[in-house]
Amino acid sequence: MKKVLLIVLIVILVLIIAGGIFICSQKDKLASFALGKTMDMVEGQLVTSLPDSVSSDSVRVVLDRVKTKLQDNELSEAQLQTFGNQLQAAFSDQKIDSLEARQLYDQLKKMSR
Repeated sequence: MKKVLLIVLIVILVLIIAGGIFICSQKDKLASFALGKTMDMVEGQLVTSLPDSVSSDSVRVVLDRVKTKLQDNELSEAQLQTFGNQLQAAFSDQKIDSLEARQLYDQLKKMSR
C-alpha cells in the first residue's frame, strides 16, 4: 500500500514539474492565445455597446490591426498594461456601458496606429 501511494505521489510530482516546464517554455504562445481570446470577447462587447456613430466594421478593422500588432510583437508593454487596466475597470461591474466602450475603442485606435 505504501509503495502504491509513493508511486502515485511521484507521478503527480512529475506531472506538475512537466506542466511547469511546458508553461515556462510556451509562455509567449500562451500569452498570445489569451490576448487573442480577450480581443474576440472585447469585439463582441464593443460592437453591442458603442454608440451608433461608430460602425461595427470600424471596430473590426481596428481590432484586426491590433491583433496583427500583437502577433508581430509591435505593442509595448506599457500599451498593453494601459489597455488591460482600462479593460479591467470597464468589466468591474460585469457589463460595458457606452462611455466605457468608447474609451476602450479610443485606446484600441491608439494602439492600432
